[in-house]
Amino acid sequence: DTDIPWLYTSWAQNLTKFTLPLLGENDPPARYTIRLHFADTREEDHSPSVFDVLINGRTIEEGVRVERTADAPAVAKIVEASGIEVTDSVTIELRPKSGLPVLCAVEAIAE
Repeated sequence: DTDIPWLYTSWAQNLTKFTLPLLGENDPPARYTIRLHFADTREEDHSPSVFDVLINGRTIEEGVRVERTADAPAVAKIVEASGIEVTDSVTIELRPKSGLPVLCAVEAIAE
């Protein structure tokens, strides 16, 4: 249930940590808003995903829960953090508490 449903048609499952390069070696430091898109569109049986979101080692949100019931459409969950200071790249961590994290998309928006 979203204005951009195509964004949730693919996903990375069990991705727990990755680094996203944002600036070149001669670019000055910058601030970014990072927007993470989650939705559980998997069809096979599985437990709900519950995880913490960290950006550059800082906890942004704890206990993010992404799940889908058999008779309901997937519901999008967006976690956003602004003012993230970047000198070259940003590291995003999805620390699982139960189930497998499911990430559909990442936006990095220069402020």
